[in-house]
Amino acid sequence: MTDQQNGTEKVQIKIPAEVARIMKQWGGHSVRMAAARGALPMSGPNLVTVLFLFYNGDNEELKQEALNTLQTLPAMILLAALKQPELHPAIIDLIARVRTQDRVVMQELLSNRMTGVKTLMYLAQHSSGEVLEMLSYNDLALRKAPVLKTAIINNPNADKLMKIRMGWVEPQKSAKPKPTAEPKPADQADSADAQRGMLMS
Repeated sequence: MTDQQNGTEKVQIKIPAEVARIMKQWGGHSVRMAAARGALPMSGPNLVTVLFLFYNGDNEELKQEALNTLQTLPAMILLAALKQPELHPAIIDLIARVRTQDRVVMQELLSNRMTGVKTLMYLAQHSSGEVLEMLSYNDLALRKAPVLKTAIINNPNADKLMKIRMGWVEPQKSAKPKPTAEPKPADQADSADAQRGMLMS
């Protein structure tokens, strides 16, 4: 187990035995950089765990390299990690943030039971196109956090039909009031009546 800073929260990540062995052998900066670039031989799930550790570490160079690798990794590597039933929600959240518009990756991510409400809210607020569409039809996610419907409705990328499916009701346009004739002052009305009486006499 190791503590990692995730935003303002500390999370505990269980380090797989293979990753622990590799980390013990990382004696030099060049080797760590190679790992951050995904150049060391390891399984997809373990590579993603290593990249998460680097991204949340103190070394800015390793952090940036790990971020670049996560952004460009082939989808199949991320899919292998996301298929792990016990993948930590913090790792899933990082994948969601760096690959938000990757439809293939997000489809697998949305089916992982470890995907947390925080991650789902991020996608509801920031995704678009096919990814947002998939989320709006994901009954499991919507049941887990009904507030997602409101987040999707407020997402500027959501179209009108999607909003209506989420329960949005289009506000009715209020009818403009008909103009009313201005009442005449009493003295003008009396003068007009007097003039009409003189003409008729």
